[in-house]
Amino acid sequence: MDLLQQDAASVASGVYMLFSGRTGAPIALLDGSYMNLWRQAGIHALAASYLAREDISRLLIIGTHPLLAYLLSAYAEIRDIRSVLIYGADDALCRRLASQPALSRMTIGTANDLSETVSGADMITVLQGPVPDISLESVGPGLHIDVIVPELAIPQALKEDARIFISDNVSSDDTGTLEIAATLHELAQGDKAGRRFYSQLTLFQSSKASGLADLATGGHIFLRT
Repeated sequence: MDLLQQDAASVASGVYMLFSGRTGAPIALLDGSYMNLWRQAGIHALAASYLAREDISRLLIIGTHPLLAYLLSAYAEIRDIRSVLIYGADDALCRRLASQPALSRMTIGTANDLSETVSGADMITVLQGPVPDISLESVGPGLHIDVIVPELAIPQALKEDARIFISDNVSSDDTGTLEIAATLHELAQGDKAGRRFYSQLTLFQSSKASGLADLATGGHIFLRT
């Protein structure tokens, strides 16, 4: 069993039934654990393709989660990431990740001092909170921050300095005082711009899962298998 299979096995099980849009007949029964992990990874990699600088190479990940290997595999499809530091991981996990063929071009290690590694990162992924309380002055130019958990609070400095994006339309009660630049749907449709200039600080945060994302993921898996 490889790392992706192990991580999927650690997530609550379920199934997803895909129906034909033409006939209404069921055409696929998908493993819900795998689909959920790939859906989340796909959403965040798609957002990074619009928001992260083209030349990023250094990724900092804060926290560990079964999604981690899927995220790295998805990121590797859209950016040439060479250095990955994981805050909160041990050496054994880093070795397991580095052994995955899809991640062979990445050097993966642990981060012990968060303040030092934040300043040198091109992109930061927050798998476990809190979101670092950082400002434009404390990070390199053009940092992209990817916040996986919808409920994590965004520090005030980031609210003021970053251009903020979310995955889907949500109520004002969910976003609080965040000033939202665009949703992922608007970016994908070309209705709104993502990163506007090289040194801009951008942040993407998941909103609550939507049925449309599940359908897109399920359809993609079905067409690829």
